Amino acid sequence: MKIFRSRPARRRALLAAAVAAAVAAGVGVVSGMSPATARQDPAQATFRCALPDGGQVDTPVQVGLSVPETVTAGEPLTAEPTVEIALPADAVAALRAVGAETVGGTATAEFALRQNGVDTPLPPAELAAAPSALAEGVILALSGPAVTAEPEEGTAELVLAGLTAHLRAGAPGKADQAVDCDAYPGGEILGSAAVTAAPAQRRQPVALMDEPSANAGLKVTFDVNAVNTIAKIGVDLSITGDLVTFLDPFAPPPSPVTGTLTLDPVKDAYLVVFRFMPVRNDIEFKPGAVTGTAEMDITGQPWKAKVDTVSDIELRLHRVRQDGVDLAVGDNCWTAGPMKVPLKGDIILVPGATSEFKTKADLPAFTGCGTREDLDPLITGLVSGPDNPMTVRLTLKCIETNCG
Repeated sequence: MKIFRSRPARRRALLAAAVAAAVAAGVGVVSGMSPATARQDPAQATFRCALPDGGQVDTPVQVGLSVPETVTAGEPLTAEPTVEIALPADAVAALRAVGAETVGGTATAEFALRQNGVDTPLPPAELAAAPSALAEGVILALSGPAVTAEPEEGTAELVLAGLTAHLRAGAPGKADQAVDCDAYPGGEILGSAAVTAAPAQRRQPVALMDEPSANAGLKVTFDVNAVNTIAKIGVDLSITGDLVTFLDPFAPPPSPVTGTLTLDPVKDAYLVVFRFMPVRNDIEFKPGAVTGTAEMDITGQPWKAKVDTVSDIELRLHRVRQDGVDLAVGDNCWTAGPMKVPLKGDIILVPGATSEFKTKADLPAFTGCGTREDLDPLITGLVSGPDNPMTVRLTLKCIETNCG
């Protein structure tokens, strides 16, 4: 769907920049409801919204999901949600009567994955549209982070399981006026995908090293795919990279593990804070040390290891923009120390095998943020905190004494 961002006040945008290390979302207002994209069957309905003068108005709404045509079993199915709310002329007139000049808002959409007649609820999607001029025929286009499901082989349908919306009408010098809408129960199928079988993986034997010495070690390299949920905001940040570790399978258990974690930059990340303020930003990471232990099992095939490690991650927030305008966060807005990510569990040491870990990590305070004013307390207060959930998937690339 076509989406256009508005330009809110700079101070509110600076507040939104405080969470640029965390989230992905978008906003917009369009002049007419958008047509369905391929593989999308938007649900069109009407719900009642309460106006500031006490009246109620039937308000058209359209909910859509951009669903891929096919996906492989074992891989995530990712769909982009959109919600369009068309304000009727009566609503526009009533809001203007109380001095409103802008309208924006948020919505919570609930979805479910349907396979073989069984609905599995998915995490709710939080969508937002920034305040925009209140005009005849205005349609709010709300968008937010992608919806992710993990379907099995067969046909996967994504179903609307509920929708609530909370609009805000703004007037100069006055508090925002609430326009709350009744919950819509949903039930419509918004799209479907064919889930194909994953290709069979042939387990590759791993040869033991010739004539191991006392300091013998294996260089083991992994692809990293992680999702970090920032607890204070409740939005996910997807992270990719590489992990290079060195294991000693011949040391007395538990043997030491060392390595380096290198994460890819996150460019042009979207975020929405306060449920309506959009910002773009870049996030970069310092290569971090990995330390810990592993209990190796190389008595048969496949090799296995029970690991207990900690990875250090320091991140930098920069190039924070609101509608293309730099918000002067600067180039030195780093976490004051590393975020320590513990990983405990089993790894299958077979090339191509993926091992998944569920963990939590504390996000440290930020320092060095702001070129015009000190934004450290603001960013720290909005983003930093304990117990940020993480899902980490390590896919083994190679394991050998000289893994290039």
